[in-house]
Parts: sequence; C-alpha cells; structure tokens
Amino acid sequence: MESPDRSAANKRLYREVNARIRAVAEMDVAGEPLEFLCECGNPACTTTLELPLAVFDELTGAPGRIILSSEHRPSIEESAIIAQHNGYLIVSDHA
Repeated sequence: MESPDRSAANKRLYREVNARIRAVAEMDVAGEPLEFLCECGNPACTTTLELPLAVFDELTGAPGRIILSSEHRPSIEESAIIAQHNGYLIVSDHA
C-alpha cells in the first residue's frame, strides 16, 4: 500500500500537470473541453478526464478540491464528494 505522503506528492504533481494543460489551453482552445489527469494520487492511474475549462478554473479556485474519475471512490481522507458529473467527481481532499 502506498504511503499517505507519497499519495499527497502524486496529487500535487498531477495538479501541476493539469495547471500546465490549462495554461497551454489558454493560448490554443476556444471554449472546448480539455483532457486533464485524474488527481487520485495513484501512480498507476493513467485516467484522463474531459472537463470544460470553466469547471477546472472553479476547481482550482477552491483550495482542497481535486478531480477524480467517477470510477474511483474517494478514500476516507477524501470523504466529501462536492459534485458528480459525467465521468468525473469533484472531491474535497483532506490528505
């Protein structure tokens, strides 16, 4: 089983990658959804999630929220599902 510290580091890395995807999109995409990484923290997860930019911007504006594939279920640390959408969840991450 993966340590909580490693999982938290993975989540930070996935958020950084997603932020870079967002920055590139600003130069390139006109309102179309983009593929972002699932922020579950599992290093074996390769799931991408299609989100409108406005949803990603709202997510990153609220501290402690992450996006997960709807196939994943939050762990105890990530107990509060804020919203469910087609293909992804917005979760309050307390890890």
